[in-house]
Amino acid sequence: MRIPYDSYSSLLLLNPSVSRRKFLNKVGVKKNTYSYDMFYRIYDFIHSELIDLRKEYEKYYSIEYDTYENFIYHKLNIEYDVIESVKHKLKENKSLRLFYKPDELSYGDSGSIYNFVFSEEMEERIFNLLR
Repeated sequence: MRIPYDSYSSLLLLNPSVSRRKFLNKVGVKKNTYSYDMFYRIYDFIHSELIDLRKEYEKYYSIEYDTYENFIYHKLNIEYDVIESVKHKLKENKSLRLFYKPDELSYGDSGSIYNFVFSEEMEERIFNLLR
């Protein structure tokens, strides 16, 4: 799941145990093919520069903010209704974690991959593979 945040930034709900290898196996692509290369780059695009917000909170901000939710609210200015929705999704699927992607266009050929991954047709499909 992706929650757009600011210009070309997002909050992402991902399963951190889904490695590149697991992702490519789920997709069912064969090595040395165009589709393998494309999905390899998609995985790298999504995972480049991710910040695990739970780890960030525990390591740096737990003294400053009394709860994880307050940290997200105050540090990222995320509305409480969005935070509650995220909490519900995290409770439904314990394997998911909340990540912050500060710059979606920082990855090499991010323009074309960004448009493909976050297109109406593909976004839900891609993120279902990353659960």
